[in-house]
Amino acid sequence: MGKRIATSHWAMPVIIGMVITAGSIDYQFRVSPLRSLGPVGLQRIDLLYLNEPAPARELFDLQGQAGVIVFCQACTAPVVERAVVRKVNDLNVAERYGLVTKKGQVGPGYVIIDNRGQVRYQTFDAHLDQHSWEINRLVEGLQ
Repeated sequence: MGKRIATSHWAMPVIIGMVITAGSIDYQFRVSPLRSLGPVGLQRIDLLYLNEPAPARELFDLQGQAGVIVFCQACTAPVVERAVVRKVNDLNVAERYGLVTKKGQVGPGYVIIDNRGQVRYQTFDAHLDQHSWEINRLVEGLQ
């Protein structure tokens, strides 16, 4: 009986570790239909690091200002007072920001880029036009 209890103490963490490892390997090497659209750097496999230079920021023409980049196919952009708002529905750009759905659609969501061109916030948001006050609050935090 004592041996069975000792086995269960080490067996459960080992099993959990194996499941996590298998899931991580599957996640990292799963073939996505979006991968055929172009190379994605290893640091951007379905993940975006905050405080890194914003990918493809030259496309947004922010000219040293803070920006709210809205990713959607058909939505109303939020009203933002202290930042430039740009709307994007390009699948390649959305993938670089991690804002493509499992169905391969762009957003809806947004990214906040500070005046130095670094990503400061990223999220999916189905009702972003109704959350202008929240977005304005986040942009104010950059000042």
